[in-house]
Amino acid sequence: MSNKEEDIQLLNVSALQKISEEIAGTGEKINPKYPAIEVKGYTKRFRKFLATKDVTFTVGHGVIHGFIGPNGSGKTTTIKAMIGAYIANEGSILINGNKAGTISANKLIGYIPERASFPSYLNTMQYLTNMGELSGLKKKVAKERSAMILKALGLEDHAKRKPASFSSGMQKKILLAQSLLNDPKILILDEPAANLDPTARKELFDQLIMLRDQGKTIIISSHILSELERLIDEVTFLFYGEVISTGPTKAFNKHLSSVFIRAQDNEKLIKFLKSKKYEVKVQNRAEVEVPNVTRKIADKILKEVLESNIKLISYRSNDLQSVYDNLVKEAKDKQRGNQMVGKKKSIAM
Repeated sequence: MSNKEEDIQLLNVSALQKISEEIAGTGEKINPKYPAIEVKGYTKRFRKFLATKDVTFTVGHGVIHGFIGPNGSGKTTTIKAMIGAYIANEGSILINGNKAGTISANKLIGYIPERASFPSYLNTMQYLTNMGELSGLKKKVAKERSAMILKALGLEDHAKRKPASFSSGMQKKILLAQSLLNDPKILILDEPAANLDPTARKELFDQLIMLRDQGKTIIISSHILSELERLIDEVTFLFYGEVISTGPTKAFNKHLSSVFIRAQDNEKLIKFLKSKKYEVKVQNRAEVEVPNVTRKIADKILKEVLESNIKLISYRSNDLQSVYDNLVKEAKDKQRGNQMVGKKKSIAM
């Protein structure tokens, strides 16, 4: 790799910030009377396959909203409906009060697909200009902004290169910059961190935080919750095409989770925790687990242990991933319960 390519890959958040600030205020205005995104009962079938069922959630203004679920849970299907690529069999999706897929809705959004796909017949300058025109910009404005983006990204000398020839990280950066061409107020990102190395992933997330701080609303899908936890203000959990929970991340503090503690003397730790009437489980003789506690109780346990002068080696409490795992378990238990009821009814008949 040449030194120039290394410089391109190691660009920091300042380049994207410059792009965003240059075009700030030129796009469609948001209407604060309506949520940024409102999904109501979205159901999508592909012939006999039910991809999503009654998906309902709301995305607030100026937040990063995590759209979380395993592969095949309906994330991409819902996101494609937001940009108008899919039509709902039932339900509706509104982009700031505008029906998804309409010109009014599309002027408000910038979209980044999971997989970068660039036309082989277009170079980078042509691609950016075309995408600018498709987003509603006049050709002259689209060309000017494309040139500005290439300069900000340090790609002036690579304007005639095909986008497909760049690294995965640089392709994602081009897509993110392209999504800002029309100064959208809402960014919709489908698994944007896929195929990025840790450095590029951190840089991407720093860029998203900067864009949120500038007032943009971002919905980001992922099947890896741990990498989003530090970013998101709101979250929607999907499981087999259905929403199992949604709301501000702070609201999930009430969900039961576990605390895992490792001390220099685990026997002393266990005795202390039991004296405080906590349930205790031993994990592989290395960690002591206190299950079924709220985040508030988890903080209380740490405070009590520290005040007891027990020397800790490590302490961790469950994160949102664990909350999601618990929600999935509850959904599976409910599903099994419904199946048992159905079987009993069949036997009775």
